[in-house]
Amino acid sequence: DALLATGTNHLLAISGLHVGLIAGLFGFVMQKVWRHSTLSAVFPAQRAGAMAAVVAAWGYALIAGLSIPTLRAALMLSILLSGLLFKRRWRLFDLWLLAMLAVLLIDPASPLDVGFWLSFAAVLVIIIAVQTRPRGWVLFSLITLQILLFVGLLPLTWGMFDRIPWMSLPANLFAVPLVTIILTPLALMTLFIAAIYPPAAGPLIWVADWLAVALFSVLSWLVEIGPNTLIAAPSLPALVLVTLGCLWLLMPRGWPGKPLALLLFLPAIVNSEPRPAPGELNLVVLDVGQGTAIYIQTHQGDYLYDVGPRWGDFDTGQMVVLPTLRALGVTDLDKIILSHPHFDHVGGLPAVHAQFPDTPIWGEPAPDDAAKIEYQPCEDGYQWQQDGVVFTLKQAPFRDVNEGSCVLLLETANTRILLTGDIEAAGEHWLMRHYSMQADVIYVPHHGSSTSSTEAFVKQTGAQIALNSAGFLNRYGHPHPAVVARWEEQGAAFYNTAEHGALFWENGRVSSCRERRWPFAWRAHGQ
Repeated sequence: DALLATGTNHLLAISGLHVGLIAGLFGFVMQKVWRHSTLSAVFPAQRAGAMAAVVAAWGYALIAGLSIPTLRAALMLSILLSGLLFKRRWRLFDLWLLAMLAVLLIDPASPLDVGFWLSFAAVLVIIIAVQTRPRGWVLFSLITLQILLFVGLLPLTWGMFDRIPWMSLPANLFAVPLVTIILTPLALMTLFIAAIYPPAAGPLIWVADWLAVALFSVLSWLVEIGPNTLIAAPSLPALVLVTLGCLWLLMPRGWPGKPLALLLFLPAIVNSEPRPAPGELNLVVLDVGQGTAIYIQTHQGDYLYDVGPRWGDFDTGQMVVLPTLRALGVTDLDKIILSHPHFDHVGGLPAVHAQFPDTPIWGEPAPDDAAKIEYQPCEDGYQWQQDGVVFTLKQAPFRDVNEGSCVLLLETANTRILLTGDIEAAGEHWLMRHYSMQADVIYVPHHGSSTSSTEAFVKQTGAQIALNSAGFLNRYGHPHPAVVARWEEQGAAFYNTAEHGALFWENGRVSSCRERRWPFAWRAHGQ
């Protein structure tokens, strides 16, 4: 995360930088060897070096899986060095354009990859910097280039990752020379020596490890002292204005009105999602498939009720919950409330806890996580207030974790919202005997299973809005048709994430992510 926050993640990814280093190394060695052979009289050493560089570039790109950055670099290098072989000079912009066309021909779906946009945009900014800025002192040129890269990539990093790496300038000034001049060549040298005589590689591995630790320590320190990189997702007008401002600043020296371009960056500085007024709240039932994750927002507070499932390598905490929070501009959480320790409700906790390590956790995590993460058990009747909204925990005393789910009641002056976890018939009856279950909005118990939402419970709630989270075509048949009918007969409008996507409750009405300006489904996940 420190790499993403400082804009240095490109250094450790398999990228065009590595293709260039490998090609340069092989080309340099081949040129030196060829020059001292009799073949140099027939075929110039410079051309031999160029051919070796192209072969090495494509060999590395193939080994690396032909990712878009490596493919782009190999294509540009091949076109450039073809000029040496066929005595033709290429303009940098022509190289860039031909490489893009070739990538699109090879993989027409490549624009769907974030790497396509970041890779080609970064190279275009470098070309602009080389062609429009006079050469001067090396350090000054490096600083200028980093500023231009920050400006040029700002619309992409904001639009795709909901973050602006404010500390990218000092981070890259430190990390780029360290990685390109020292760490990467050292790693290549270590691999070469280890293949010939492994014991000799030991000291080099120690040095490389020490440098890598130092790199991450400095980057983490920059993240700590720098401003928060996470901001709310941009609206389309704000993103257009910032993009125009970036293009304006990238124009050659002497272009008129550049100071005015800075005014177009105001949306990035003041951008924030509107929050509810004191005494009101917003609610988002995230689309996490067969599981639960609900975001609660008050005037100044941010809460999560459950954190989504984790099945194998698919972690909705990382892939859905955190990107949604970033899109909404959430930089801190006041509490995480866990209904019960089933993986479809708490599987995403490690990822969320890693992002918000100081957030108090109420309710029991999954057994594997309970020993590693500090938490407070759900306490029946515990109550607190935030911005005029009353939060009350309710829990039936059952050993069965579903029946004993930690239920959360949210109360404003005009609305009662009930979040029910996976309670079933017994839990519903106990709660009705001890509390009033009346609610205007209810999160349907146990994803709409046939063992919950009893007729008595549905009647007592009297809810006008029923929100349900379930996976599309899930094997349990949730929500059960009889349960849906029961809520609708009571007069409730029934909404299901499997049909509508994420559900937003704001200002007394429900909308789905499909109705909003920025559906979260397409956004760059966990990056």
